[in-house]
Amino acid sequence: MGPAKTSTTGRNRCLANEQERVEDLLSPSAVSHKSQPYTPRVSGVSPKKKKPRLSADARLECYQEMHKWVYEDNKRTQSPEHELRKKYPKLGKNYFYDLLKNFTSRGTIFHQKPSGRPPAYGEEYDNLIRKCVDEQRAKQNCASALFIRNIMIRKGWKKVPTERWIRARKKALGFIKVPIKLKPGLNDQLFEDRLAFAEAYLKIAKNKKIVVVSFDETNFHEANEVAKGQCYEVLKEEAESVPNHVRFARLAKETTTQEKKVMYGAGFCPYGGVFFEHFDHSDCLNRKGLPAKGVNQDFFLQKKVFKRLREAALKVIPSGKKPFLMLDKAPGHRAKDVTKHLDQVWGKGMWALQAGKMPDSNDGDVGMFPFMKRTIAKAGGASSEEQIHAQVKKAWRKVTPDVCKAVRKRVMRNMAKVVELKGGNWYDESRT
Repeated sequence: MGPAKTSTTGRNRCLANEQERVEDLLSPSAVSHKSQPYTPRVSGVSPKKKKPRLSADARLECYQEMHKWVYEDNKRTQSPEHELRKKYPKLGKNYFYDLLKNFTSRGTIFHQKPSGRPPAYGEEYDNLIRKCVDEQRAKQNCASALFIRNIMIRKGWKKVPTERWIRARKKALGFIKVPIKLKPGLNDQLFEDRLAFAEAYLKIAKNKKIVVVSFDETNFHEANEVAKGQCYEVLKEEAESVPNHVRFARLAKETTTQEKKVMYGAGFCPYGGVFFEHFDHSDCLNRKGLPAKGVNQDFFLQKKVFKRLREAALKVIPSGKKPFLMLDKAPGHRAKDVTKHLDQVWGKGMWALQAGKMPDSNDGDVGMFPFMKRTIAKAGGASSEEQIHAQVKKAWRKVTPDVCKAVRKRVMRNMAKVVELKGGNWYDESRT
């Protein structure tokens, strides 16, 4: 049931009380704890919501204008909203109507916390939250608190909790363990691409005459520790501490950091580390003769990275087997000149680009780079470029064939799960 309707006399009485309350707040006797005179503020900005916020006297003025138009003029004259918006711009779309509505229901233009004990909600609320989360995760979507609350409203429930309460219950029920935003978002096309790539990957990897070589780049930066849960540790003695879900680190962590960092490129296969090199593009020039901007196609072609990568792979893999190169869709990997170079060096059909939004298919993202970064963190981290280089080289020596095999098995399990989910990526990635 909605709030009881207030008579005109009752509204006028409440309005008079509200005006007296505002006058008391604006009186010279109302001083702050520092004994400074009160200076009324016409408008301001809310520090939390970053939205304009009216002072008490301005809010009362807006309410009086709206009250007069609705209850005294019966909306026969032009609405004062247009003039009020000129005087107080950048307010919400329904700010003035909500002000009138809130006064009718609460009897004040000031924000007040509800009195009494907090409402209690039964087990049916938890069951609905569980159902919504399971259904949305099956569709690769996130069941937000707003989504769940809207379902409760549609069902006609008398007591509907706030979004804050629903988030707290999701956390208490164990659903908010991993922020879903750290899993790449997918659309229908990405579902199809991931499924096709996973099937092709499994087919190629199971060919006994072919060895898949995974190549990627990463930044190693100054840090004392690597946050748990954002990388996967492959050491057997620490298997129990590995989180159930791998949380892929966002790209922004590497590209927008202001810390000292160095980029390395690395290649891996089940027989061990194939290629590891510091990528310094300071001496590379683009086609216009200007310094190259980052590790792009000019860098890969001038440094002949992929040619040297294949030569190094042939030294590691057993004789009689052919290397097959897997790359992500970085701009420097899929440029036209680079693809022509790959056809010449690796051979047509002996290299492939992984599907978009698919870090779970790359040895570096899945385990190698996190393993190295956590190894560096355990050794005390690094605070300068020289220390970073020294620690990175020590960590590379610990990338043994056993570690590479463990990571590759993990990638194979991931690809099998992707096929099972028809391209999906919301699955348990632990060892169990």
